[in-house]
Amino acid sequence: MTKIPAFAATGIGSVPHTNPPEALKLINEYLETIPHWPQLPKISSLEGLIGQNTALLAKIGLIVNNGQRAPYFDTTQPDWAEKLTHFYSLYLEAIENIEKALDKFAYPAEYAAGFYTFLEHFKPGKYTCFIKGHVTGPITLGLTITDQDRRSAYYNSELKDIVIKVVEQEARWQVKTMSRFQLPTILFVDEPGLYSYGQSTHITLKSEEIISELNQVFNSISAAGGIPGVHCCASTDWSMLFQSKAKIISFDAFEYFDKFAAYSYEITDFLERGGYLAWGIVPTSGKIISHSPEILVKMLNEQLNTLIIKGIPEDKLKNQSLVTPSCGTGTLSTELAEKVYTATKQVSKIMQGT
Repeated sequence: MTKIPAFAATGIGSVPHTNPPEALKLINEYLETIPHWPQLPKISSLEGLIGQNTALLAKIGLIVNNGQRAPYFDTTQPDWAEKLTHFYSLYLEAIENIEKALDKFAYPAEYAAGFYTFLEHFKPGKYTCFIKGHVTGPITLGLTITDQDRRSAYYNSELKDIVIKVVEQEARWQVKTMSRFQLPTILFVDEPGLYSYGQSTHITLKSEEIISELNQVFNSISAAGGIPGVHCCASTDWSMLFQSKAKIISFDAFEYFDKFAAYSYEITDFLERGGYLAWGIVPTSGKIISHSPEILVKMLNEQLNTLIIKGIPEDKLKNQSLVTPSCGTGTLSTELAEKVYTATKQVSKIMQGT
């Protein structure tokens, strides 16, 4: 894996803009080392966490969108078996590298204006050494989408398999497509739904299965030449992610550091294997107004020292860390989002001593 500069800055994905070029301008200005393509959920629900990653399933008809409720799987359709066969045929063609088969998993233009604006207009800057993409993770997607009876798709083995496979190939397609810039591509698998693990409402979630399902996506990213990362903006059992094949683990250091720090043994092992931590130290809420970059740097240094005291090697910890917002900024105003990106850049520069 190509070495990432210590405390380099990047973003999670979503921004509140409805004008794609303006969104790209924000990213280029503040995240020159590791820019990402902008997800634009305020344009329409198609651009959101769920819609963007179910475009193919909706096109085939496996997912129904009748406007009366959130899109859902309807396994009672008379032609369900035929639609299912069609999906698996596309999947097999993609993994067998049949010409242009992977393109069937591409985001349609109306689902990803930010992505296509990035492809068309992005020009690497003087200090750009990586680019970054993102995809909704299979656990979050599976727990969020339901079947016709409003039961989460994740708890139906057939539907869960569809979800994992579509995410796997969308991630692979992203890495392949972004390779045109001839820069290493980081791809985060966004898994906010992992907060559900261990809760009484989700007692059937099993860590071994979660690790295996995430690894299917991580392996697909790696096989395409990308660097797999995972982002969880809440608390979870971090040992699952440390055991996975993710190379970068992104967490909300602003709100959840204390719980994350409990995994000092796993953090050490992860860093020893060459993994990176992405510190979401910049709050993506109104709290950004009262937290200057200097305050955030002080907080970050205190957190680093906490881990060093726990025995985590200082050199690896500091050399294998990134700076990010705690989550995406898609729900904020454009003014607050710019404050978040400004602070992210400034925290990065201070930590790098530049």
